[in-house]
Amino acid sequence: MQNYLQEIETITSKAGETVPLQRKAFERGFSFKHMSFYEQLAIWSYIWTNTKVYRAEMFCLYFLEEHIKNKDEMLAAWPTIKLWQDKINRWETSDGISKIYAQLVEYDAALILPTYKKMEYVYKPMA
Repeated sequence: MQNYLQEIETITSKAGETVPLQRKAFERGFSFKHMSFYEQLAIWSYIWTNTKVYRAEMFCLYFLEEHIKNKDEMLAAWPTIKLWQDKINRWETSDGISKIYAQLVEYDAALILPTYKKMEYVYKPMA
């Protein structure tokens, strides 16, 4: 898993500073791009949890955005990605994950909303 983390951090560091350049680098791919959704999810979750690089975090969100229209995959990912909100510390990642979570509420509010209710009680303002 560490190799995948290093790969993504290297790609993001060489891609350029702007969001369009970062997205283009994501679209060009990476060594695990052709793995199953669930295998990739495990890798992206490892990257999300272990990176200190903001752009690598954004690649994790780009992965989810790529699959957002697949209701079954996204709902299956919920137990993993609901924990990602614990690491949010930038407006950019907050906006990205909020868009994903909002789509999940549309798919299955009964599954997703209890997590939002818990989040209300542990809310911490961003600096």
